Amino acid sequence: MDNEEVITLTIGGAQINPIITLPSSSTILQLKRMIMERIGVQVERQHLLYNKILLKDNNIINHYIHEATAEVCLSVNLFMDERIINITVSNENFNLQLTVNKADKVIDLKNKIGVVFAFPAMGIDLWQMNRKMEEYEMLSKYYLNEGSVVKMSRIYGPFWEVPTGRRDGRVSISAETLNGNLPAPFSNISSLKQNFASKGLSVKDLVVLSGGHTIGTSHCSSFDSRLYNFTGKGDTDPSLDPNYVVHLKKICKPKDTTTIVEMDPGSFKTFDEDYYTLVAKRRGLFESDAALLNDNETRDYVKLQSATHGSTFAKDFAESMVKMGKIGVLTGKAGEIRKHCAFVI
Repeated sequence: MDNEEVITLTIGGAQINPIITLPSSSTILQLKRMIMERIGVQVERQHLLYNKILLKDNNIINHYIHEATAEVCLSVNLFMDERIINITVSNENFNLQLTVNKADKVIDLKNKIGVVFAFPAMGIDLWQMNRKMEEYEMLSKYYLNEGSVVKMSRIYGPFWEVPTGRRDGRVSISAETLNGNLPAPFSNISSLKQNFASKGLSVKDLVVLSGGHTIGTSHCSSFDSRLYNFTGKGDTDPSLDPNYVVHLKKICKPKDTTTIVEMDPGSFKTFDEDYYTLVAKRRGLFESDAALLNDNETRDYVKLQSATHGSTFAKDFAESMVKMGKIGVLTGKAGEIRKHCAFVI
């Protein structure tokens, strides 16, 4: 028994692809039962295919598959009377009971949640079995059944109406973002102001949009010169809080290109005004963050948001984002007006 051959199968066919290891002498029915245990799809509703061949319940796995690893496609029979199901949407604060149609899309579920709590669907992420649910996939792709629990997370922050009808290009080249379009993390205040002005953005837009660093992480390599070799003499950046330097050196070793650091430690997944509090304390991660203290207008804004718990930050950020959305709009017949912002036709 100890020498019995095992096989590892990836169950494909939808957005959740469990991996199951079992003896190759197991029957297809036994495999289906394991699938039911893993993702909750009843045995009688499962159709398994390998190389376009339907796998029969009473046959053993190695009757069809002779490799040590393989992918089996799962097709789920959706009974008409089971399209309407009751599910629970859950996070750390609540459990919301909702009735949904499996033929609906994830965005429809997000909109239902948004109506209940009066916040926009764009601020919601939904998760099923640790897999993020994509907005334009059908709910059935995530093997939801009666009583399934969907986890919800939310990024709190400002909301604004995005003007539609923008004409955009059909090609996106990531390298172009570094070619004068995004300021470098080592930019000083003069180059920052010049960069933003070249895009039709004001000094206020500069300091407001810098607040976007409240979300996310950075590789050590984007700021390690501030820790180890600021002027080429093995020194540290004097504009960076010495205690923070000690903390960062514990995380980022010299020439570390893989480790990541929270840009807004403790709340890097929450859109708040803490970024400005950090900058005011000389704990901004990048030189471009510290540079905001080297100009009267940007420094005053940093101190205002830090002292007033971000009294105008959300409103200001929304306004600056709308302005930024008007940069480089194509005209005439160039490009296209996208039906979905993330895709080209």
